[in-house]
Amino acid sequence: MRREGALTVVRDDLRRGRVGLRRAAWRAIHDCSPNATPIYILGVQRSGTNMLLGAFAKAPETEIHNESMNSRAFSVWTLRGDDVVRSLIESSRHRCIIFKPLVDIYRVVHLMEGLGVPSSGRAIWIYRDFADRVRSVYGNWPDSPGEYGLRIATGYRNWETAGLTEETLSIIDRLDAETMTPASGAALFWYLRNSLFFDLQLAPRPDVALISYDTFIVDPAPLMAQLCDFAGVRFRSEMVSGIARRPPPVSIEIEIDPVIADACDVLRRRLDDEFARRLEAGSLVGGTAEHRRVPSPPTASGAAPAPR
Repeated sequence: MRREGALTVVRDDLRRGRVGLRRAAWRAIHDCSPNATPIYILGVQRSGTNMLLGAFAKAPETEIHNESMNSRAFSVWTLRGDDVVRSLIESSRHRCIIFKPLVDIYRVVHLMEGLGVPSSGRAIWIYRDFADRVRSVYGNWPDSPGEYGLRIATGYRNWETAGLTEETLSIIDRLDAETMTPASGAALFWYLRNSLFFDLQLAPRPDVALISYDTFIVDPAPLMAQLCDFAGVRFRSEMVSGIARRPPPVSIEIEIDPVIADACDVLRRRLDDEFARRLEAGSLVGGTAEHRRVPSPPTASGAAPAPR
């Protein structure tokens, strides 16, 4: 097992090295500045946001910014100031520049519209079944699986609840913080954060795509191809290599407060219905058919292409 783990690390390092070389080569002969299209990958933690970021990272036309400690775009998992983000976008030579601002979801409309950059931003929202997400949280943070939700239930307010409507937050008045289980806290966090998709009125926007993690991992290629078209990059089969359904990291019975479980179930069905409607319409973005077309991405030279 130790040898297999070491080989996996080596393979991942080699893959990242090859991708980095391709990205540097692309950047050396192309310059889209200042017209790089900002793409914001959104959702709740442990719902596939890193998976999407990793897939897009395999396209050399993209510049990627995650929440790593040495990130130029983030500090302590939060986006840096508008001036920093604007500078990163306008100085990028790539066709699109991708951020994963999970803490800053409540600011996404401002990020898409209010930075004053030449190319308007776009967002991709990915969601996952709440019970599987809770089990994933237990597997990754076993010592504090429901920390954020448990804290919110006591009346704490910060980025975790920013942007939510009073109607959504009213669920907290029906809960007993003293008897909540960690699983209930993790599920409450899922409910509140995914409610932002509707509370921020992102559903009807033609510049916001919606994707179901559970559907994506079954057959990722056609959905990733649509996301690439939305972002303005070329789809490559290697972008979805290794993506497949896997068992949860832990198999445990989770005890979720019935009030929270019911709210999560209603919201999940609402998201599923919206995603199914988009699949049937042949587009992952919101809006009616005549409003679904988003602006074309910049050409490699940086000049805006002719309207389609």
